[in-house]
Amino acid sequence: MVGAVLIVGVPLAFGVAALSRSLSDISLTEGGPGDRPGAGDDDAAAPGPSDDVEVVVPDLDDLSGTDEALARVLIDVDRAEREMMDAQAGFAEVLAGDLSGPTDTTLDELSSMAGEGQRTLQEIRRDLTAPVEGGEVRAIRDRYLAHLDAWVRYLVAVEDDPTVLAGGPGTEAFLLSIDTTGESFAREVREGMPEGLDERVRSFALQIVARGFPEREPSTGGGTV
Repeated sequence: MVGAVLIVGVPLAFGVAALSRSLSDISLTEGGPGDRPGAGDDDAAAPGPSDDVEVVVPDLDDLSGTDEALARVLIDVDRAEREMMDAQAGFAEVLAGDLSGPTDTTLDELSSMAGEGQRTLQEIRRDLTAPVEGGEVRAIRDRYLAHLDAWVRYLVAVEDDPTVLAGGPGTEAFLLSIDTTGESFAREVREGMPEGLDERVRSFALQIVARGFPEREPSTGGGTV
């Protein structure tokens, strides 16, 4: 991600949940800083997407069969992931320049960016829903479609009401859906890739997961993260 961009001192690389938590300190409604209860230390420490992971796209001309089928799915997954990261970076950039308080222009810009993002994701979704052969490939694809759909719902909500970015209506439900569907996709990739897969395709899949869905460390607070 664009880790150099900061919002209220929180690196964007922490991901959408951390971005929303940090934005809760910037009221997008009248009345100054948001008073929504902050997340606990365990939540703040949860890993998010990382721009330190290199993602190498394999050459489709060198692949066939299951290798090609999964690579094509993963290329669309990578496109969607980059769009999601761009959306977060765009929100952060707009809000970083408007810390003193929201304006109609700011809200309109956030709404427009969210609309563009969700429409791009819808286009990628149409590509992802093309028929694919192989149950394992379809399982990975379908897990990701659930995650993409969670993101689309979130961006549609932000387009309609940008205060969702700062803990507005339904924020926690949107973020929970993004989080759980993302973890489900990552688990499917780590545990469900076909046997004998071309190493370039396997590495591509694992790089996508390592960048966007890093495994979480056990909580030090006695529970689970």
